[in-house]
Amino acid sequence: MSEHIITTREIALNLAERTQLPVASTMALKFANMVACWSDRSKQRRALSKLSDQQLDDIGVSRTRATAEANKRFWQQ
Repeated sequence: MSEHIITTREIALNLAERTQLPVASTMALKFANMVACWSDRSKQRRALSKLSDQQLDDIGVSRTRATAEANKRFWQQ
């Protein structure tokens, strides 16, 4: 059974979509969410770049693929 944990960002975005917030507030929430996503992505890529070959093998990712992902800029998906 998969369990989904709702994040503060998801709550804020749901609030922005369901209520009549001023345009500036909605834009600010969406921008904050984007920056938080960039931060998460950057941290995950940094962690990926530090994994050993054995750890990468355990998760089924090649060194080449891990390096390519780790070398992407934070805004790239």
